[in-house]
Amino acid sequence: MSFLVGLTDDLFNSRGEPTFGPAALSILDDARPLLEWRRISEPINTLTSELLANYDAIYVSVRRSTRLGHGKDWPGNSTAASRRHD
Repeated sequence: MSFLVGLTDDLFNSRGEPTFGPAALSILDDARPLLEWRRISEPINTLTSELLANYDAIYVSVRRSTRLGHGKDWPGNSTAASRRHD
């Protein structure tokens, strides 16, 4: 089984390209099959346990403080991780 990383939708522009450039995604692609990534297309305002359960890690990049899980304000450019329970 591979390590699954979710990338939030705000990491991509309107053309579906990563806002941080394609080189970083190519590094993730080169790590296959040990690591897989998936774009999370729905907007995320809260990191719910249900969402976290689907991924081994979620990379969240937001421009402003957003309510994300447990009622805490989480500043932008944050990373959250959770192990799946299969």
